[in-house]
Amino acid sequence: MRYGGFGLRLGHSVRALVESNDIGGTGWVAGGYGDSSRIKIKWTRTLLNAALNGDLDDVVFVTDERFGFSVPLTCEGVPDSILQPRETWHDKKKFDGTANLLAQMFIENFEQFSSGCSEGVQQAGPNPILVD
Repeated sequence: MRYGGFGLRLGHSVRALVESNDIGGTGWVAGGYGDSSRIKIKWTRTLLNAALNGDLDDVVFVTDERFGFSVPLTCEGVPDSILQPRETWHDKKKFDGTANLLAQMFIENFEQFSSGCSEGVQQAGPNPILVD
């Protein structure tokens, strides 16, 4: 499978999951696995529905400096703090270390697929950041 059409197929899959209420697990907030709890499925569904329905079209977004994706600053029905995961962690250095590890793991795993991707896709991956 070529990865160029992956985004389109992913979008169709997400829409089908949201419409069928068959979304599985979601990410950890406020400290990661063992130190916190999973994000509430209600918030995950609210975010996905808002994105699919265009409810986020007029809200302000910020770009995540490590992963490069846009994140809304607000979404009706979801606490604003959940949208900025670093702010939910008590230990910000632990968050930064965990996020950098995830970014590095993504980079290393992507190497096996990079030859089949355009330069733009190859450059769109995450960038671990230096923190104090």
